[in-house]
Amino acid sequence: MEEKRPSIGLVVSNITDVFPNSISKGAMKEAARLGTDLTIFPGKYVGLEHRYFIADARYEYQYNVLFDHAAASGLDYLIVAVGTVAYAYDTQKKQEFMKKFGTKNVLSLSSVLEGYDYLMYDNQSGILDAIRHLAKQGKKHIGMMVGDLNNLECQERYLAYRKGLEENGLEFTDSYMITSDISEKCRAEAYELIERNPDLDAVICVNDQIAMVMYDAIRAHGKRIGRDIAVVGFDDQPFAAELDPPLATVRADAEYLGARSVQKAVNFLRGIEDNENHVPTKFIARQSAFSQIDIYSPEHLDLSMDHEVLRERLYELLKEREENCEAVNNVVQLCLAILGSINNDLIPRDATDADLNNILDMIDTYFAKGVFLPESVAKIYSLVDNAYTWAKDKCGETSRRYLEMIYEYLYKRISGEIMGNYRQQLYRMGDRKHIENIFIRDTLMFDGNLRDSYSVILRRLSDLGADTAFLYLFKEPIEHRQGDKFPKDVQWYFKSYSYGNHTFTVPPEEQKITPHEVFDNKYLVIDRQHTFVVADIYSGETQYGIALLEPKTDEFFDELELAVYQMSSAVRTIELLKGQEKMLAELHSRNLALEATSREDELTSALNRRGFYMAADELINDSENDEFVLCYADMDNLKQVNDNYGHKEGDYCIKLTADTLKAALGENSVIGRVGGDEFVGIAPRSADCTAELVNGRCRQIVSDFNDSMKKVYLFGMSTGAYDCELQNSYDLQNAVNKADGLLYEKKALKKRSIKRE
Repeated sequence: MEEKRPSIGLVVSNITDVFPNSISKGAMKEAARLGTDLTIFPGKYVGLEHRYFIADARYEYQYNVLFDHAAASGLDYLIVAVGTVAYAYDTQKKQEFMKKFGTKNVLSLSSVLEGYDYLMYDNQSGILDAIRHLAKQGKKHIGMMVGDLNNLECQERYLAYRKGLEENGLEFTDSYMITSDISEKCRAEAYELIERNPDLDAVICVNDQIAMVMYDAIRAHGKRIGRDIAVVGFDDQPFAAELDPPLATVRADAEYLGARSVQKAVNFLRGIEDNENHVPTKFIARQSAFSQIDIYSPEHLDLSMDHEVLRERLYELLKEREENCEAVNNVVQLCLAILGSINNDLIPRDATDADLNNILDMIDTYFAKGVFLPESVAKIYSLVDNAYTWAKDKCGETSRRYLEMIYEYLYKRISGEIMGNYRQQLYRMGDRKHIENIFIRDTLMFDGNLRDSYSVILRRLSDLGADTAFLYLFKEPIEHRQGDKFPKDVQWYFKSYSYGNHTFTVPPEEQKITPHEVFDNKYLVIDRQHTFVVADIYSGETQYGIALLEPKTDEFFDELELAVYQMSSAVRTIELLKGQEKMLAELHSRNLALEATSREDELTSALNRRGFYMAADELINDSENDEFVLCYADMDNLKQVNDNYGHKEGDYCIKLTADTLKAALGENSVIGRVGGDEFVGIAPRSADCTAELVNGRCRQIVSDFNDSMKKVYLFGMSTGAYDCELQNSYDLQNAVNKADGLLYEKKALKKRSIKRE
């Protein structure tokens, strides 16, 4: 029997932030490699309630409902990046936050908590290497922006800083360190550290964001970064190498951290012992820390140096931010080949046309391999400029002319690649914008069938980057205000799903599902690995449910917020339309009831005058023949009954008059109360319904009532039935008048007493 594929959940903070984004990318790639299913729950941050008073962040707390969904998911294993999700919490509060996930099959990422396996960076080795480097540069007064010491990683980096000072015989005083927020909101502390320590010649920062703020503080005090005061960061975020000067930092590979966490989860589920809890870090020397491996500068570009050393320096320069290793290798090979040819053919002798053509052919050959590196354009330009500056002073006049030709040709090739790539980016941006516009348009294109409208929401997700999607909603929208606990026992309904651009509506009888089925539904293709990102469907203070979106690549992370906002808007619109539809149905029902009430006599349930004539018109117009029986009736001696026995008895007799007329005319008749005790009825004429028969039935019903009920008074009614032909509704009033006349002819002959003999 085939082994069940493990299902792993990854709980992270804002997936558009650099660190959680990289963790998610690494986990996604490793899950695909290992063949394990992965579900990513991208919430925001806890412990930052003050942020939710800011307009742009007012409803960010809603994303944290995903943490509750992760806890109830029933997945085989959960990886919780508690060190970033709850970075504002102390250890005790982090422990409380983790309780919702239980303690079984849970990995704590970037934080050590009692009862949990954990994985985090080796926060010491990189810091120790950085301080050794600074000590070799002669730095003696090294301070530190330590961040928040409630944060375990900040604690460990601070302890490594103290240890590094001690190992290198450097002085420490309390004024050399300062705590702060671990974001860019540390400006006041950065300025304070510089002001109170005028002798500082280096600052270690607990992360790159703080280091970037420290740049401003140093410049504000009239000092030079990398000359007067060295700066070292931590994390090696993408902007670090682009700062001026480039920031020396400790490279902590977040993608590897994410990948390694998936490895630990899979090893645990497969019973493989894995006791490694730390991911290595590496100090990256750059100009902010007096790095001397600066091959931008001509004085450091020495072609007489060892070939392998030059290769390593070129590779290190270009690889810092560029992920395409093959392209990096091609560029390094091109650089070495050009520099080698210059050194061998142009510098020691006068070059020839053949030498020039050989070098130009070589450039064409390498560019044909796809050597262009979008992330390293500035570095390549600088390298070409400085190589030209270095070589032209060493060449003779003839060779210098060829060198200029090579320089210009290489510049044109690089510029051509830039423009080509730029055009491709514009095309891609244009295509992406168009795709996003189509997605926004189509998610709101609903027809009259609201039940199938949920599948419409998913139709364009494939174009946006999500191959598969599943939409789950709560039975009813849930109001969830900031600070509320999300209810545990919610009822899920599986509304729709999609594969590519093909969308499907789940049959109503299959929609009600359990929380575990949300992450393991019957329509999930089980013969391949899946990675899902959970999208929280909400609007304002209202939670509607979630969607599971399967991205084609990690580039979809950049589209996730658009998908969330638009899908939420679409679901909210459907809910409003459903509410409107329900309201209109209720209004229609009420109108029907109101119309019935306006046409009906409250006492007898017969029609009133208006209602009778409307219904009689319909009967005449809809009837297959034009022969009818029309009967006028009234109660005898109503005033005497009221005066002697009360109005309750009078009302009883009025109702009895209506019932008698209805019984005499039959079920196909229309009966109306046209006066206090006066009624008129009409029915199609047939062998069983004639004027004579109707008059006789009324007399018999009255006689049977008086014999059986033994009232102290005699009930009586008079009728005037009339067989008539009615071609249309205009003949009706004449027939009513005729029947009324017949009634009064009979009534004049009756006795006026109601007393029994």
